[in-house]
Amino acid sequence: MELNETLNNLEFRSELKSVISSEHLHEFLNYLKLNEGGFRPIYPERRINNIYIDVPSFSSAIDNLDGVKDRVKYRLRWYGNNLERTKRLVFEVKIKKNSLGTKLRFEVPDISLKPNISSVELKRAIYDSNMQQVLKNEIEPLKLSLLNSYKRMYFGAFNKKVIVTIDRDLSYRPFSNVFGPRITDHRFIVIEIKYLPADQKLVTDFLSDFPARLTRHSKYVNGLLGQSGVYF
Repeated sequence: MELNETLNNLEFRSELKSVISSEHLHEFLNYLKLNEGGFRPIYPERRINNIYIDVPSFSSAIDNLDGVKDRVKYRLRWYGNNLERTKRLVFEVKIKKNSLGTKLRFEVPDISLKPNISSVELKRAIYDSNMQQVLKNEIEPLKLSLLNSYKRMYFGAFNKKVIVTIDRDLSYRPFSNVFGPRITDHRFIVIEIKYLPADQKLVTDFLSDFPARLTRHSKYVNGLLGQSGVYF
């Protein structure tokens, strides 16, 4: 399938974010449980690992900070607590248009993240996926910049029309030192609310007594800044 045809068939979802103190996690979980939407766990909590891919000038991060409405982010993603065992490795192209987002996902051959792995080896694995050649050309000049990891909880309501995820225990490392010391931030949790635009009314009602402020937030950008001791 050609890339344009693939993009035309994608379903864009609205994405809202909030960041709250970790000490309010149980309070927020109670809020979800008691909400009239009846939010319940829809998937076991699991650890998500990402390696972000950017140009050397970090334009993806800069676009986010500048509030660019239409942007693209590239990352490798896998699940589990073991960095070296990357089963079900997926290359994701995250596409953002204003507050709407979607993803292209391509399975990547399993590869072990041994301590001396190079960006060339990982890129070769990406090229061996089934993605379109035009995307392979796009990522050819890019570099692997950051690894981040976090635990994610999943909740759904209104027949899973509204999904709320909670990310906690965030940690970051530069790809150049992927097995080195990690920077871990336990102070905050990141809440994401995802839904189709057609279900905006359900979310408006859900947010009427939402106990936190909606905000822009990028775990990728925060990870880059956090390596310098700066967070936003």
